[in-house]
Amino acid sequence: MLQAAPESVGTEVHPAFYLPVDWIANGSFPVIVEYTENEYPKTGSVGKIEHANLGDGLRGGKNYVWVSMRYIELGRQKNARAWWGDRDATIEYHKTNAPRICETFGGDQSNVFICGFAFGEIAASDIELADDNIARLSKTFFTHDHFDGDTTWRSPDSDHNSALF
Repeated sequence: MLQAAPESVGTEVHPAFYLPVDWIANGSFPVIVEYTENEYPKTGSVGKIEHANLGDGLRGGKNYVWVSMRYIELGRQKNARAWWGDRDATIEYHKTNAPRICETFGGDQSNVFICGFAFGEIAASDIELADDNIARLSKTFFTHDHFDGDTTWRSPDSDHNSALF
């Protein structure tokens, strides 16, 4: 389901969210927020939130509300399909909409997980670690494919030494 947040009406900024087949009104469900991969024609990736599948593969269609998000483009008029976009706008968007989706669709705010594949992996860690307030919005994050430290990205502390524990 694609639905713009009230502050994004009139733009192409929107998440995709999917209710589990066992969803019931007034229920409480863990939430998976997935950041998607980039548009990358060599692999067939189109960089759209509707084409995400890591979170759905994990939930198997039930037991979890699944939300797919992207970075927001500079200018705040559409979802970015490749790379970074507007980091600050994306962080604020996540801080506003992850709790809103929980409140509206029975998501358990104490059981929110952020995940990502490829660029979505970088985005998930960048968003999750942006500040203490956003880190408190989720229980943990998990990723797949080239984790920070493999390449130095535009996000702070993405170099190899910062990735070491």
